[in-house]
Amino acid sequence: MPIVFYTEPQGIPLNAYNNSIVEYGVDEGTAVTSKITLGAYNFEISPNSEGRFYFNLKEIVTALINQDHFSDVVQINNEYFLAIDPKLSLIAYITFKVELDDATSVTANKTYQYIKSVQQIVRKKVTEIANNQIKILSPYIDQTCYLTMFEGYPFDFSLWSNSRNTINIKNKRTGMSMDLELYSGVNRIFVTNGVLNYGFEQQLPLYIGVNELEIRIDDTVYLTLFLKKKESECGVYLKWFNQNGSWSYWRFSPIVPKSLKTKTIEQINTDFNNLENSIGNYAITGKDAELSYQLTSDYIDKNEVKVLQQIFASPKVYLYANEPLEPYEFEDFKIVDVNDGNNDIENNKRNIDSYKIKINLPKYLTQTL
Repeated sequence: MPIVFYTEPQGIPLNAYNNSIVEYGVDEGTAVTSKITLGAYNFEISPNSEGRFYFNLKEIVTALINQDHFSDVVQINNEYFLAIDPKLSLIAYITFKVELDDATSVTANKTYQYIKSVQQIVRKKVTEIANNQIKILSPYIDQTCYLTMFEGYPFDFSLWSNSRNTINIKNKRTGMSMDLELYSGVNRIFVTNGVLNYGFEQQLPLYIGVNELEIRIDDTVYLTLFLKKKESECGVYLKWFNQNGSWSYWRFSPIVPKSLKTKTIEQINTDFNNLENSIGNYAITGKDAELSYQLTSDYIDKNEVKVLQQIFASPKVYLYANEPLEPYEFEDFKIVDVNDGNNDIENNKRNIDSYKIKINLPKYLTQTL
């Protein structure tokens, strides 16, 4: 008498931040209770009036996949530019046990693969021919992705792979190609760590402008990445966690209006002298202060908009605090916050646009009593 699954999450990989509902029962006998085991966690649930069990794996999966609170400490050098990031994926091995009223029980094991991503209910349907083998963790349409990298700043893109796969990346602009071995899980490919023409670009040169990269397994093109490379310029560089389950980047204009918002913490009465001896009648315990930057992008096209608009709802945003053309340490990225409010994210009437983003810097330190 096996356990019958009426509903379970579909797709490989699954989005950790969407519902993962499992509905199951038995086709014979009367179910009394069910125990669900995932790693060190155990749950016990009761059946509904129809004798079926209903459980949403989302809460436990998101807790397990995000123990680092969206931190990024992956360090890379130019010689080894591919790194597995175990914090961005999770393989959930789950045991379902159903106990019956006759003191017997049945069990079933399930395995679900997750990435640290979310999808919206209202979205464009895409064709995912490589869904069960490799997947790019950036905004894409029908296995085609458009990204922009900025010369002199660290930049990577991520590929999820269902197992160890050897891929071939070909730059159609130059005709050159290279092979990479992907590991099971999320592989981060650092095109550059900020230094010019090393590592990735030594093996697969990229030219200023659009580089059309075909990503193949054997002779089949599974992904096409249009990677636009922009010349080295100064600016404000941000990195944020995107809804596809990895990191996105953008360089904003170096012209940055800065504002300092202050607020008195508390006033203390000091009016203890006669008028002729007084130099004031109150003092303050100090100020709270908040430093913010108003950032403006260059004009961007609709494909770049799809990347940039995700910054507003991102749970983690970093400001790059290093000079361009320098190798980076992960401490060079400082946590900031995008200002809350209403944001115009896209204009269907214009093919190009610019973005304005206000960020709040780390807590401004002041002297207080």
